[in-house]
Amino acid sequence: DIDAHELDVVKSLIAPYSFAPKHGNNGNGNGNGRVSRGALPVDEDKMFLYDVVANSRNGIDVDKFDYIARDCLNIGHKVSYDFRRLMAYSKVIDNEVCFAAKEAYQVYELFHTRYTLFKQVYTHRATKAVEFMICDALVEAEPVLHLSDAVDDMERYSKLGDSVLRIIEQSTDERLAKSRAIIRNIRRRKLYVMVGETLIPRHVSGHLRVTEQDIVSHQPSGGTLRPEDIILHDFSLHYGKGDQNPV
Repeated sequence: DIDAHELDVVKSLIAPYSFAPKHGNNGNGNGNGRVSRGALPVDEDKMFLYDVVANSRNGIDVDKFDYIARDCLNIGHKVSYDFRRLMAYSKVIDNEVCFAAKEAYQVYELFHTRYTLFKQVYTHRATKAVEFMICDALVEAEPVLHLSDAVDDMERYSKLGDSVLRIIEQSTDERLAKSRAIIRNIRRRKLYVMVGETLIPRHVSGHLRVTEQDIVSHQPSGGTLRPEDIILHDFSLHYGKGDQNPV
């Protein structure tokens, strides 16, 4: 068992902004990108711990090491960097986790691999179609299965997984008929269709907001397209630090 303080430490290492939002130039006032000290439950001389799990300073953390290695293995994508080498050539200096200068190429390849995964896998049209369809199936099943209640029940939440889809598929409850139909279409590869995409320049992206209603209002006279028939996915791709060099 762990006490309340230890639990706060674990939670703050995973989501430091929930305890102390970062501010200032690229983070706090001195520009190092780390969250402000605020109410963080870790001693000042142990602040380097916030570079380990969710590194807000430069984005190099074990979370990336984990999901990049795992996902590359599962899709058969060759990893061009060695996270073990980065870990071997790291040390704490001035309360920050630092890496040997000679490993700069490994760091660049880490962020390049991350970008490639987002570009070719995570935001691929088929990936997003399945993601949206699963979401729709779960939303339709919510009045029956009450899955959202598990958020406040850790034991129940820990048991949620892909088996939920099987439960819906094998159910004979008529209230789950729509959810079953959506999942059946996923199995049969009858996915939502992507009808188009456009690149919006960074200098106008913050001022341009297109809604489903905007699209519907521009359809030809007599069209039957409804806002609920459309899914808009707005996202940006970069190397982890916006337009800044992550290294």
